[in-house]
Amino acid sequence: MTLPQSDERVKALAVAKTHGERFVLTGGSHLNSDDAFKGIAMSVRKTQLNEAKANKKKRQMLEKRDTEARNLLTKTSLNGADCGKLLTWYGVDRKNLSAQQNKAKWSKVIDENRPEPTFVKWTDADEAAMKDLESTDFSLKDTALGRLKTARRTEFEADIASMTQEERAEYFRKLNPTVGTAVDL
Repeated sequence: MTLPQSDERVKALAVAKTHGERFVLTGGSHLNSDDAFKGIAMSVRKTQLNEAKANKKKRQMLEKRDTEARNLLTKTSLNGADCGKLLTWYGVDRKNLSAQQNKAKWSKVIDENRPEPTFVKWTDADEAAMKDLESTDFSLKDTALGRLKTARRTEFEADIASMTQEERAEYFRKLNPTVGTAVDL
């Protein structure tokens, strides 16, 4: 059993797999508590972090490959290994090809006038977003429940703003029947 509102409980709930584990951790408390929502969010954030790390690795590899390929394109003569690197840059399958076959395939790519491969660079903003996912210090408003609450509040405010003064007065009378009609909206 863990203490309510503790990091220990949230982290344990994030990895709990069964209802029994969750029951023991919460001492039988409801799973609609803040701790449960934060635990679920922590688990989701861990998955997103792993995806971001894989994405970073891939994009940095593509950037390195792009730089190497552009350097090769400045050469006046290409050998089979150079052609192989350029084929890899273009995403052409070149398994078990000899140097001569690499050159022939590269010539075919050039003859087809294919557009150069593109990629999205890993940016400082991407790095900051990944660092944010690494953080275990977040509030309930950073969970799916918190974002939903914020979205609904924004929708509510837009609805209220689009109402006439009479519609707003009627709405607030329904919410609090003890309030008179002298509500200044």
